Amino acid sequence: MVEVFDTFRSKYEDYGRGNKRNIYKGMNDERLAYEDRKKAKPIAEAYLYGKTQGRETASNPIALANIAYSTKSDIGNQGGNDGWNFKGRGLLQVTGRGNYEKIQKVIDKLAPESKVNVFDSVPESGYTPHQAAITGMAEWVEKSLYALASQSTKNNDDKIVNNIVNELNEKTDSRAKRIVHYRGGSATATISGSSKKVNYTAPKDKNGNPKYKSTKEIFKIDECILLTGEKKEKKEERKRAPWMEIAWEQEAKKLVETGSNKEIQKFFKGTAYEKTMGTIDQKTKRPINEKTISWCASFVNWVMVKYGYKGITTDGGYDATRALKWAKWPEGNNIGKPVYGAIAVKTRNGGGHVGFVAGRKGDFIVVLGGNQGNKLQCSTYNISDFFAYVIPNDYKITDEDYNLPEYKGNPAAKGSES
Repeated sequence: MVEVFDTFRSKYEDYGRGNKRNIYKGMNDERLAYEDRKKAKPIAEAYLYGKTQGRETASNPIALANIAYSTKSDIGNQGGNDGWNFKGRGLLQVTGRGNYEKIQKVIDKLAPESKVNVFDSVPESGYTPHQAAITGMAEWVEKSLYALASQSTKNNDDKIVNNIVNELNEKTDSRAKRIVHYRGGSATATISGSSKKVNYTAPKDKNGNPKYKSTKEIFKIDECILLTGEKKEKKEERKRAPWMEIAWEQEAKKLVETGSNKEIQKFFKGTAYEKTMGTIDQKTKRPINEKTISWCASFVNWVMVKYGYKGITTDGGYDATRALKWAKWPEGNNIGKPVYGAIAVKTRNGGGHVGFVAGRKGDFIVVLGGNQGNKLQCSTYNISDFFAYVIPNDYKITDEDYNLPEYKGNPAAKGSES
């Protein structure tokens, strides 16, 4: 308390040259320089109500707040319990009866629909996040801090932060920390009313990188239209069928059936084959692995689930290992035409096959799928070989999607699924 509140420091008044001034007393009543005032001996009330050796919490926080603030007329307090009732609250820590009244006028004028009343939380309860945000914005307006912030095109970051701090809490010793919180790095600042300088550096993680993002980075200040005078849009190139990136990553591994290829068997996760892999099929008497079963549908399911969609499971009668089920995938819609990334469903002798439309090769479409020639690879097909081309419901198709890219590799022969 003595380090924070001047009220709790022992001092006597000196009227040298007719002017009143405070002379701070040390622990032995010695005279202290102003810069050393925080080393002053606590007054009796500080010992009575505050934390002491053997007492980790204040015995009477209400009394302490009132001693520190209740008679501060510069913030509109009128004595009594005003120090406690109108203690700092909200994002910008509104303090004092007079400041509460100013903030409420701004809220009533500019944000009445918020239904925030700064007096509702007096004296005990704290503000909700909603109340805290509204009061913070109201003080930003009341003190015209936006005008100081808008000088960013004329002044550097440190100047801007210092100007705003001067309005909020000029005598704070956390000025350097506030500067760093805003723009990162390190800063040195002088405490108001003294020659003492304080240094602060943004904390780093074990790898030496900033532990937290700066406020400037979080709120994208450099993109602010009001400051730059122009709209800076980061136009990200539209990704066609972004789930295909996952499919292509697997294709690059050149996966081949071996009967024990774990890279292929991972595609069975969540399917009926997951628990039976490696056992003997009671009908065929053959071991269950990627060489003895069809796994094209399992590959499609794994990719879509990996990307974030709900796959086809045994729930509700669906099974991801059944290719034809993908024509009625609950998360998708059959658009009837091949577009890049579409799930292509093919019939064959009462069975089926499924894969992803990956492009075109001459008059053929190229499909990336598993179980094609005992591999995960690209193969050519006629457009008419497939009766369904399914696209996720939330994917917006553009004209670009219908323009299939020319496949530059050498796809396997048509109809090579096994």
